Amino acid sequence: MIRIYNYITLILYPFLIILIYFRKFFNKEDPKRFGEKIFLNNTDLKKNKKKNTLWVHGASVGEIRTFFPVINYFLKKKNVNFLITTSTLSSARLVEKEFKSRNVVHKFLPLDINFLIKNFLKKWKPKGIIFLDSEIWPNYLSNIRSKRIPIALFNARITKKSFRRWKIVKNFAVDIFSVFDFFLVANKETKYFLRDFKAKKIKDFGNLKFIPYDKKDKNNQKHLKSLEKYNVWCAASIHPGEEVLSINTHLMLKKNFNNVITVLIPRHLDNIQNINKVCYSHNLKTQIWIKGEKIIGKPEVIIVNSFGAMNDFFKYCKSVFIGKSTIEKLKNDSGQNPIEAARLGCRIYHGEYISNFKDIYSILKGKNISSQIKNSEDLFRNIKIDFKLRNKLNKKRVLFMNKMGNQIFKKTIYSTKKLLIK
Repeated sequence: MIRIYNYITLILYPFLIILIYFRKFFNKEDPKRFGEKIFLNNTDLKKNKKKNTLWVHGASVGEIRTFFPVINYFLKKKNVNFLITTSTLSSARLVEKEFKSRNVVHKFLPLDINFLIKNFLKKWKPKGIIFLDSEIWPNYLSNIRSKRIPIALFNARITKKSFRRWKIVKNFAVDIFSVFDFFLVANKETKYFLRDFKAKKIKDFGNLKFIPYDKKDKNNQKHLKSLEKYNVWCAASIHPGEEVLSINTHLMLKKNFNNVITVLIPRHLDNIQNINKVCYSHNLKTQIWIKGEKIIGKPEVIIVNSFGAMNDFFKYCKSVFIGKSTIEKLKNDSGQNPIEAARLGCRIYHGEYISNFKDIYSILKGKNISSQIKNSEDLFRNIKIDFKLRNKLNKKRVLFMNKMGNQIFKKTIYSTKKLLIK
């Protein structure tokens, strides 16, 4: 089966080159480094040869950012070179910003083409490899097995949809998953799916997203400090349609409190103007906020037009609604990550559809940190109570989240060490 897959990828290779060039034309690829994905790379790693190289791969921002606390730990404590690969422009920028002038090299992951992989492994010579989330590339795994390089899948996540696909070629799946030395699973569902494919050494420490990672932006904190005077709540990672639920909730809160500010953070920034139109239709004083700006006067609604600013606003919120959870057509790929808001002591609300984060919400619900809401009236009633409580329960939430995150962090460090000394 792997030979057939290898032939198919080789046949597709010329078309994939065209696709990458096409993406470059639309500014979806790095104009200078796009060749790292599709051509042989003859550059060598500038490294201390006395140190082992650990290769970590996560496709995009969400996956790779999860592992930053572990990378930072080893950079401070251990003799390790890090090679980090990602697939997206935004993740590349994030890695370079986080680890600028440190013993870390970032590269874009070459396509899953045999000769590109052989060249890649020959140049970088990793001592151990960590793939994150659902990054499973057959040609990579086949070549890694032939070189007997220890490899693990951290925060492993297999959805029902991908499980059904793997089941069609079950023998192939069993062979592919057997390459991994061990797995750290993100949820119990993935553990059961991996067992069906006869995977071994499956560890269930909890989702790595629970590990604390608070990158403070002092400039933002200074500019947002005026929010302390208000009752602030946030609708985060909202998708088209959920701005209506959020604005209706704001209008009801406005009748009960004089100092309410609603913060709207869309998942996709191209939805900003549509959200602004909804606010305008209700005559709401609105500020479209960009990183580094001050809060001007007292807006009723703040629409965040910047990536990576959610935590800065969560610090001032008593309640947070997490989006992609009320849209039925997205129910098979629903929910967004609630952990950051919960870690900062917020009370979390979500809709009916949370398929991607069921395990996490189950934990939060058990600790009275999250609740499901049906509509804007339901959300209003809950936030109204939160405003009156004035954060009395926040310390308990924060302590629980930090304790869980630190436990997962310690176990993940131990597992990473095991990989390096194999």
